[in-house]
Amino acid sequence: MTDKIQAGGNMLDTDVLSHLIASAQNADIISFDFFDTLFVRTVIDPEDVFDLVGQRAGIEGFREIRRKAQSDAFAQMHSEGRKEITMRGIYEKFSHDDMNSDQIMSLEYEMELLVALPNTEVVAAFEKFISSGKKVIITSDMYLPKSYFADVLRAFDIPVVDIFVSSEVNCTKRDTGELFSYIAQETGVPLGRILHIGDNPISDVERAAEKGLQVFHYRNDRVPPVLPTVKSTEYSVARGLSKKHLEDIHSGTYQALGYHYAGPAAIAFYEWLKKEAVADGVSHMLLMARDGYIIDQIRQFDPNPIDATFTYFKGSRTVFTLASINENNFLTFLPFLTSGAFGLTPAELFTRINVPVPEQKLLDDLGLGGDVTITADILPRIHDLLIALRWHILRTCQENSRGVFSTLVNIGIRPNDQVAIVDVGWNGTTQSAFETAIADCFPLDVTGYYLALTESEECLARQKKSYMKAMFAGPDYLSSDIKAMYNNRVVVEFLFSAPHHSIISLQVSERDVLSMADSRRHGDSHLLLAVEQVIDGARKFASDFYSAMSDMKLPFNPKSLLAPLHSLILDNHWKKDVLFEGITDFDDWALARKKPRKLTHY
Repeated sequence: MTDKIQAGGNMLDTDVLSHLIASAQNADIISFDFFDTLFVRTVIDPEDVFDLVGQRAGIEGFREIRRKAQSDAFAQMHSEGRKEITMRGIYEKFSHDDMNSDQIMSLEYEMELLVALPNTEVVAAFEKFISSGKKVIITSDMYLPKSYFADVLRAFDIPVVDIFVSSEVNCTKRDTGELFSYIAQETGVPLGRILHIGDNPISDVERAAEKGLQVFHYRNDRVPPVLPTVKSTEYSVARGLSKKHLEDIHSGTYQALGYHYAGPAAIAFYEWLKKEAVADGVSHMLLMARDGYIIDQIRQFDPNPIDATFTYFKGSRTVFTLASINENNFLTFLPFLTSGAFGLTPAELFTRINVPVPEQKLLDDLGLGGDVTITADILPRIHDLLIALRWHILRTCQENSRGVFSTLVNIGIRPNDQVAIVDVGWNGTTQSAFETAIADCFPLDVTGYYLALTESEECLARQKKSYMKAMFAGPDYLSSDIKAMYNNRVVVEFLFSAPHHSIISLQVSERDVLSMADSRRHGDSHLLLAVEQVIDGARKFASDFYSAMSDMKLPFNPKSLLAPLHSLILDNHWKKDVLFEGITDFDDWALARKKPRKLTHY
């Protein structure tokens, strides 16, 4: 239909306006189809509006009830020899014990207004024709009354033009094109001087052409794809709302990942956190870096926050574990200090915990200099080196302990407060390290909230000692689902990441507590830029979704918003996605500069 250009990795229509203008040169009237041409709905399927009505009215199975009423209205229409149904005729066939038909009809009218969204590329042509002095009209096969179309146009400050709707004049486009003949008769303009623009190949193209109209077949190939396995009202709204951003969020981008996956999952997790925090009486939510960053971002759009303080806490399992180490327990933490170290150089082993690297001569004397990387064979020598330099390491551990204590004080937490650690997952190690770090200096009543927890023996044993809860857990999810979530955890961690690298150490300054990132990360701009774009998409989604739910006055099931992420994880195609392929060395702890690792290879 239109020429295409390559832009931002996405194919975009650029000439719709110019093609329409060229097509209208020999027309005296420009007729626009309404639904899926001039306007779209912010739901996946038009009948999803019925689900929204039923959810708002609290009527279970409303979609089927509404379908039957429409079918009965069609039967009555045929029996009376009429050619179109009306909204009033549909609701004359509707009955419900708790609400009368007028109430439900008004509610459906309201919902149809709320889900209507201008199709920007077609509206641009619509307004261009009006400003140029062309006669512009709207032509629609629809049971909704003419007032609906005028109300929608006014809501978006779009000029109201003459509206020809089948329900008002008892003739349609779809059957024989009689509505086109009616327009020609009413306006006095010959059919051949009317240009009709629409998406439906039968009613808008074939029937119009049969009547002798000029025809422009509009094909909207920018409609966002949907996941056929995900079925819920929340998902329909979530995916439908993306039609608002066809100009600025393109498929195949990190922003799209944020809008379609990270944003919905973050709202799901956040809403679950609110519910659990109220039930548990938690006064302060500590959103752990980096997993909690996206929660801190999207909660700003929440119209119904709870009475609890949320703080993005720049701590980490590494920080809390280091803060737990002292001269008495140093040897017991050697396995932690050397965990995931194979492939690293001895210098990297120190750098990843923000401890100054030993002098090169010392490493050379021990046979640990140059290009040596840590293997099982040289691990005993690494242990000996760490023990010999334990006071060197303990200074950093003490600094982290001071940093954790000062941070808690600075954000207003007091001993014995009821606080929650918020983390994506997976075994509660961060919570355990935090509880150990504060045990002797800052007693707190700690709850751990997680997106998911594994069913490993280690995690189950930890749950017996600490209070831990997960959203993605039984009985709503199978053990196989939880295992799949864990096996693909790198996807979740990337989508729940932050535009900064992992915090490996805290340092107390005169005025503040400084968080330190791995010095090997300097120059890693692609990862941070990708995460920033994911966060941007997630923020846009949160703004859109919370606003839509508020306008519709709808409650929603947060767990339904986890479905897109769940589907992404179960679909191994993500491992072939160039967006994920393009991310390397996501995990700081196992970062080995000589052996870069793609996200898809974790």
